[in-house]
Amino acid sequence: EGASRSPAAMWGMLCGCGWSARAADKLLLLIALVAFASLAQQVRGVLGADGIEAVGETLLGFANWKAPDFAPAQVFRVLPTLLWWAPKTGLPFETALEVLLLVGTCTALLGIALGGSTLLFLVLWGVYLSVFVSGGTMLSFQWDMLLLEALFAAALHAPLLPEVATAFLRRWLWPSLGAKPGAGMSQAVAVAESAPPSTHSVSARWLLRALLVKLMLMAGAVKIQSQCPTWLGLTALAVHFQGQCLP
Repeated sequence: EGASRSPAAMWGMLCGCGWSARAADKLLLLIALVAFASLAQQVRGVLGADGIEAVGETLLGFANWKAPDFAPAQVFRVLPTLLWWAPKTGLPFETALEVLLLVGTCTALLGIALGGSTLLFLVLWGVYLSVFVSGGTMLSFQWDMLLLEALFAAALHAPLLPEVATAFLRRWLWPSLGAKPGAGMSQAVAVAESAPPSTHSVSARWLLRALLVKLMLMAGAVKIQSQCPTWLGLTALAVHFQGQCLP
């Protein structure tokens, strides 16, 4: 449910303005927090050992079909989830899944407090990917894929380190190394801050734009391809929101 709000988080990243990009990062981190926290509340009933679609049975069934000797590295290449290493730690699959959701929730909270960064968004993307590919039917919706795509694109767009870490390095670490923040350093900082966006930043921004175009294009195309008379007759919105599978 939280992941379905990802399009709103993209808008601020697209214009290239510093303040709006930071606000969009925060919004995307909030969406990730809602996605992880809400799933953590439901995981035992949905993906637990006695749930609707037990994650342990799903993964072991896939492993027995693909790799009877159950080599985690071998099956990871086909189904990339960290849960393959759960038996190595002695944890049941559903408990390891809860740990992943807790890690995702705490990482999103940390990002909201300190600011987004490339490393933080990559951690969120990797953890949610592990949850997504092991969730089977229950996590096979377009908004789950959209959240994954948005997190990866944000990792390319965000600064390498959070703002708090950058401020700490500038104010405390640099002087502690024996360097004096004199005119030379101030000039270097001013030049860095006034420099035009790098090719990497511009490319990441275009990737976000492409993701938004893909979202709107595919959302419309799938409705036309469904051959549903209400969509083709432009009357579907009268009942669409009442009939969603996950309102």
